[in-house]
Amino acid sequence: MKLAVHMSMFCKNWTDDITDHLKKVKELGFDGAEISLYGSTDASLEKAFSTARELGLEVICGTGVSPDTDPSSSDETVREAAAAYLMKCVDRVAQAGGPFLNGVLYAPWQGFSSEDRKTRWENAAPVIRKVADYAAQKNVGLNLEVINRFETDFFNRVEEGVDFLKLVGAENAKLLVDTFHMNIEEDDICKALEENLPYIGCIHVCENHRGVPGTGHLDWNQIISVLKKNGYEGYLDMETFVERGSEVGKAMFIWEGRNRDPYQEAENGIRYLRSVMGVRNIYKEMIFNLSKVFNENAQYLCKLDCEAGDGDHGITISRGFTKAYESSLELSDTADCNEVFKNIGYAMLANMGGASGPIFSMLFIQTAILMKDQRELTADIFKKSIDATIREIHELTGTNRGEKTMLDAMFGVKDVCDAYKGDDLVELMELAQEGAHQGSLATKDMKATKGRAKFLQERSRGFLDAGSYSVYLIFKTIYETWRTNK
Repeated sequence: MKLAVHMSMFCKNWTDDITDHLKKVKELGFDGAEISLYGSTDASLEKAFSTARELGLEVICGTGVSPDTDPSSSDETVREAAAAYLMKCVDRVAQAGGPFLNGVLYAPWQGFSSEDRKTRWENAAPVIRKVADYAAQKNVGLNLEVINRFETDFFNRVEEGVDFLKLVGAENAKLLVDTFHMNIEEDDICKALEENLPYIGCIHVCENHRGVPGTGHLDWNQIISVLKKNGYEGYLDMETFVERGSEVGKAMFIWEGRNRDPYQEAENGIRYLRSVMGVRNIYKEMIFNLSKVFNENAQYLCKLDCEAGDGDHGITISRGFTKAYESSLELSDTADCNEVFKNIGYAMLANMGGASGPIFSMLFIQTAILMKDQRELTADIFKKSIDATIREIHELTGTNRGEKTMLDAMFGVKDVCDAYKGDDLVELMELAQEGAHQGSLATKDMKATKGRAKFLQERSRGFLDAGSYSVYLIFKTIYETWRTNK
């Protein structure tokens, strides 16, 4: 399964420039982005499509129809206009290189009719079939969205959507189902998915209250389990809205008072879904987490470094992990420990100034060297990598234990590794982060003998060494990554 996000989540207005948002979406780790065609110009779409291509994001397009382009209309002229409009939208999907067109394509959204459903279906089906035939020539699919009774009276449940698809009779026309709407209409969401999955081309994933997955009452473990069991390999497309008071928020009836940060919500959503789905690559997940943790702690680390150093340690190491994460995006999801650790080490070496790059990159480079032809990290290699890292740093800098440096935290890790006799990697990682923490705390009472801090003599006592605290954060993050995905 692939993960996408609807770009309107980040917009206050439907026609906002989404270029910078696309870059953030890629950074967060999404595979695709749904871009609304509503109100967009050729120029704005080409800019968005070009940016998405450069970033390696697959584009999903979404749209809706108006009373003047209503496939279900009894007016033949309106139906012809509907076909022409939808075919133009198909052209835009093809222009983007996208797989399909999503949306309420059969009747106006929030439009209700006094005509009976049978007649409206019979009006709309030939229009959708015509558009689907045109789309098939361009290798584009159509996904008709099933929405709740308060937004349409055309169809509301998945099985009704399937009945309409049978009337359309086009292989490339499927359904777009949405867990928010399903929560309102279906007796059993999982049963509806399982019984109708061959007819489903895309799934909008959001909570019962339209928030990101993991923040409401939907049973995502059960939903993902059903999708896996039945071989669903399509998109889980996060269509959620968080900002009230904007054009988008008002249109989607977002009245809830907490104006939540859309980037943070998107990150929360994708991390939660991945935790339920199973991490595609735990090593790449680790570097994502390290980048996030050091970005969050950069200011604190700079504050520690101000006591005796240049005051830039937090910025430097955060930049190193950020560059390592960006570089890791080029690795495949099947990349092994050796590839990812080597990638981290050399990215840090190239992007961290002064002595920090060679020193902090050492842990990852030494682990990669020890991996050789092995694909998975083991407790034995973990322990050997600690010894190798300490040895290499000592040879490079001449630093020993007790000199108020990052090595004091590393020796704290070595102590627990030497004492541990088991082979449970996660258990060892937990002990390692505790050892690193104790080693870092011990630097508070030490007198510095290295770097600028040595000139303070006795005044260097009384504060933590910034580098040692960074070592603790590294091992804590590694442990949390493996613990969460054990």
